[in-house]
Amino acid sequence: MSRSFTTPILMDDKGRVISDAWARAFRNDTQVEVETRYTDATGCATFTTLPENVDCSILCLWGRQSRYFFSEATIGTTEIDNLAVTNAKISDAAISTAKVADGSINAPKIANLAVTNAKISDAAISTAKIADLAVSTAKLGNVAVTNAKIAAAAVSTAEIANAAVTNAKINDCSITKLTAGNLNVTGTIASTGKFITAASPNPRIEITQTLIAGYSDATTKQFYLQASDGKAYFGAGACTLDSEGITLKGQKLTLQQVDGTGTGTIYIENDRLQLHAWEIELGDIYPLSDETYFLGISSKRWSVVWTNNIKVDGGCYPCAANTGNVGDGTLYFLGMYATNMYRTNEYSFQRYDDIALIRQMKEDNLNPKVIDKKTIPDVLIISPAECRQKGKDAARAKKEEDLIAAESIEPDRCREKTKDRIHKEYKQAILRLDTIDDKDFCNIDAFKEISLAFGAIRQLADKLDVLEKLVQKIGVK
Repeated sequence: MSRSFTTPILMDDKGRVISDAWARAFRNDTQVEVETRYTDATGCATFTTLPENVDCSILCLWGRQSRYFFSEATIGTTEIDNLAVTNAKISDAAISTAKVADGSINAPKIANLAVTNAKISDAAISTAKIADLAVSTAKLGNVAVTNAKIAAAAVSTAEIANAAVTNAKINDCSITKLTAGNLNVTGTIASTGKFITAASPNPRIEITQTLIAGYSDATTKQFYLQASDGKAYFGAGACTLDSEGITLKGQKLTLQQVDGTGTGTIYIENDRLQLHAWEIELGDIYPLSDETYFLGISSKRWSVVWTNNIKVDGGCYPCAANTGNVGDGTLYFLGMYATNMYRTNEYSFQRYDDIALIRQMKEDNLNPKVIDKKTIPDVLIISPAECRQKGKDAARAKKEEDLIAAESIEPDRCREKTKDRIHKEYKQAILRLDTIDDKDFCNIDAFKEISLAFGAIRQLADKLDVLEKLVQKIGVK
């Protein structure tokens, strides 16, 4: 079935009628084009094949202009929802027999309990007027159907809808099989079997006399509560909760902040407690027994240790001979105290006039307590440019070494934070080296000064020898 629609007169902004404009009709429910027309000499476009029960939008186009029109469909049976027309919508005696088509009033059209005894004439409803299963539980008031209303053997299984017989319809009895609906129990259920929420191998919960278990397939227990020992098993049995606490076998304990960030993990691997976190805040840390355990090992070392004091009772050694430094040219200690100091070599200044080198060192006029660095011989001092370059080379090497080590850090968030910190510390080291004043470098070689002093003493000894010989020679004469 189709319907017709003629658009209003199409005119431009100056009131002139527009003919031969392109007019297209679209269904509002699917936006599919259903018909195309052109306006006639009167400025109207007439459509003849629009869908009967579907609203349509009309788009008229001419030149660079357009205009929309709306065509509302007639209201048919399909436009009226079930039960939409209530008593309040219908005036008294408005619906006569002539208005009702044969067979048009079926069960979905009648609200529950809308047709009472007062609405039906005696013997007006015969068996032929009632469709099979049309009278459901919802259509009957409580106690409306008494024994006297039902013929002997009239209600068979086919006449009872699924789940139609509820608790309210059944007297106290014993139920041996329940396949649908809810089972509500007040009191205690004594059972030698078990409750199963779904058939194996589907995921399910099983409850027996001694066990509550959750299965992910036919046999895999993901969790269970055991009555015999009071233990709760979960994580496919790898985790237990009992009176001793929580036990995780081969699993990780993951801790997060409320918003799910800041992940940290704790687990055991190769008899060692592994603690993975970006930052750890603790109080005192001490070993289980005295002089037994290590802080780090040769293959897994701490990157940086920040502390105010280090107290050592035994020795303090580098990882290998002739490696490592105590401070550097820009970050040096205030003082160093020791009973003995040893070194592997003695510098030779035989090519220099040691006494002259010592004499050229003068007191700093601005700081009379110290020697002016500008007067210190070049052989005793490392130039500021060399100090800066050595410092930058060391900072760059440490950065590359730390970045390689950081690749093994987990999770990703901690690894990226560590890399950011490494790059930041490298930039700070380069900035410190570029901005430090030349006079503030710790660049005077103390051991060369000692060697220079020894050289000067040897020169003085040689001079004394010459004097003694001269004195002896004069004395003989």
